[in-house]
Amino acid sequence: MVADHERYKDISNFRIDRMDSVVVSNSERNTEKVELPFNEVSYSKQLFKMYSGDALKVDLRFDNSLTNIVFDRFGKDVAIYKKTEDHFSVVVEVTVTKTFFSWIFMLGSGVQIIGPVSVVEEYHNLLTEINELYNNK
Repeated sequence: MVADHERYKDISNFRIDRMDSVVVSNSERNTEKVELPFNEVSYSKQLFKMYSGDALKVDLRFDNSLTNIVFDRFGKDVAIYKKTEDHFSVVVEVTVTKTFFSWIFMLGSGVQIIGPVSVVEEYHNLLTEINELYNNK
């Protein structure tokens, strides 16, 4: 469920299977940081496993064999740009979280984060940190 969260003064994601003692309130909702009208389809395309964070436009390069995976994740209306005979790229707005990085990792060498540089560096640092766990036995 997506709703306002008083503590963050923003929208947050809530798991309804973990809710108890739910109460209906007549309080005014806070819409300071919520772009109205709220587009739930666009919002859900940015998220990975409902973890929220700052949305960034990220440039990704994919192997052509992953076209359907890109359509499944970002929708059939995502703009695809042919880069080489074997690769295409997309620029998508996503929340850059460890869950996003796990999705990238799942696709292995079939995907590469092209930009922004801060996202490339964050992913590289995460991979380096994990690699060190296995190299320092």
